[in-house]
Amino acid sequence: DFTLRAGEILGIGGLIGAGRSEMVQTVCGLRPKVSGSVELNGQPVTISTYSDAVRAGLVYLSEDRKASGLFLDLSVASNISALDLR
Repeated sequence: DFTLRAGEILGIGGLIGAGRSEMVQTVCGLRPKVSGSVELNGQPVTISTYSDAVRAGLVYLSEDRKASGLFLDLSVASNISALDLR
């Protein structure tokens, strides 16, 4: 369990293979959930896909941004605006 308040940022540390990346990917809908729940402002939130997480205000910042955090074939401007295409 962890609780965050407005303006706080959570960092997860641990050894390689300890499950830290997998846990955060699951919270953000990037991996299927086996158990657990997510609540925002005391209300349960259903996150099945990454789009659900983004709509809820959650985003995933990969530890390996070059391999899984950038669109290398797109411009810097396209990468910056990837989450808000309006």
